[in-house]
Amino acid sequence: MVRRMRTGCRQVIGTGFRFSVASLSPFSGILSRMCPACREERHADRKIPVESTALVERLLHLIERLYSESDGFIDHPEETQLWYNRGYANGMIQVLDELGFGAALDGGVKRDPVDLIAGMEILAWGKAYLHGIQVGRRETREVMLD
Repeated sequence: MVRRMRTGCRQVIGTGFRFSVASLSPFSGILSRMCPACREERHADRKIPVESTALVERLLHLIERLYSESDGFIDHPEETQLWYNRGYANGMIQVLDELGFGAALDGGVKRDPVDLIAGMEILAWGKAYLHGIQVGRRETREVMLD
């Protein structure tokens, strides 16, 4: 029997954490910040194995790193790798949100607006960003659900 956590639970204990590359990651100890029912697996509509919390923490650290490395990407449309990396991180965020880990992301990373590249999708950096989102979504789903 696979133990599963509730999808969509937004209750997180100690939500006052802040994102800082220099400090300890705000994402460490996700399990300890979950609502008690999630932690004790009492929610009825569970979808993600409890063992995945360590994996989610690793993914959140990767998101943090990609955001840090792509800081200032808006000012560098010629650096398509930065745009791809930022898109990849945003694709990961979208999937983690869909799987019920949105509360772990809240307060950690200032998310980019959904319409960030509206009207610019045909440009090289827009294509890199969209491709990053697609690959980030696909690969995050693969590691979380397979």
